[in-house]
Amino acid sequence: MNPIMLQASIVTLVELTRQSDVIVKHTTAGSTRIKSLCRSVVYNADSRLAAIAGKREGMTEKETAAMKKARDRANKLAGTLAKKIKDGGIPDGAEGIIETSRVLIANTIELDKQRDRVDRDIGRIVERMPIASWVDGIKGLSHEQVGKILADLAAKKLDHSYATLSDYSGPAKVWKRLGIGMVDGEAQRRIKNSPGLALLHKFSPQRRARLYVIEDTVIRASIRGPKLIDPATGKPVLNEDGKAVRDTSKPSVPIAPLGEVYCRHYARLAERKEAGEKFWTGIDREAKRRMMKELLRQLWVEWRRSVDRDLDIEQRDPWKGVRMMQPAQPSA
Repeated sequence: MNPIMLQASIVTLVELTRQSDVIVKHTTAGSTRIKSLCRSVVYNADSRLAAIAGKREGMTEKETAAMKKARDRANKLAGTLAKKIKDGGIPDGAEGIIETSRVLIANTIELDKQRDRVDRDIGRIVERMPIASWVDGIKGLSHEQVGKILADLAAKKLDHSYATLSDYSGPAKVWKRLGIGMVDGEAQRRIKNSPGLALLHKFSPQRRARLYVIEDTVIRASIRGPKLIDPATGKPVLNEDGKAVRDTSKPSVPIAPLGEVYCRHYARLAERKEAGEKFWTGIDREAKRRMMKELLRQLWVEWRRSVDRDLDIEQRDPWKGVRMMQPAQPSA
């Protein structure tokens, strides 16, 4: 790919990703406002709840449970409010917030359309890159998501151009940029009370949050959890939402190569947990982290091979010499 065209594509990806982030910020603010209005409807319908909600501290266990149920009802009302307003109906007790909600929902719908347009533009740029065919072969991974990864990796260089995967000497540098690397033998994480250590970790919550979203879609497409079967009927047990309940006593089954990475690492961590080892973040989270490391390693290798024309990259084994991530220990 022409270096000038490649740099122009990366610059466009960075700008579009910034636009997408701004739209998401405003969408989230609107959704939060709608949920707040729905909570007021639920609390006002019950004077006891209104009194509990006014407490800043000292809630009893029963009051805490009542508030949790109230919040669940409010969130459910917020989820159905848009559909009911669209259908011309007004939920019971929501008459006082209907006009404000209608404006907020209309704004949210328009923002969602704008974000879809921006994400489609991001996807079209990646579709024209040499790595597009590799992206198509990864279950749960979209061109839009890869475009945002490339934008997050585009650190500004001294010559004011943006970095690409070609500027990263190995997968470990990619991991650290995106927040899943290693620092002094422990998992990279956010540090709040130590400026020196925070500078060493160089952790970006925004980049890590984006990777969490990608991680979720990839894991859903890469494994299948066994369903809980009712012995009496032989049919799957359903929850209150009509979805099948997972049988947590049985391990997940991989249905894609990255799912195999997750399940294999999960099994190893489970053995270590049974042997008495303590885990700060949980073995599921550690296994997902390992899966994302493998995904980013494959992306780095594919970029070097298809964009940089480094055809011997796999023979040199870029994983060699890179330390495996160990469970992080809680800071004192």
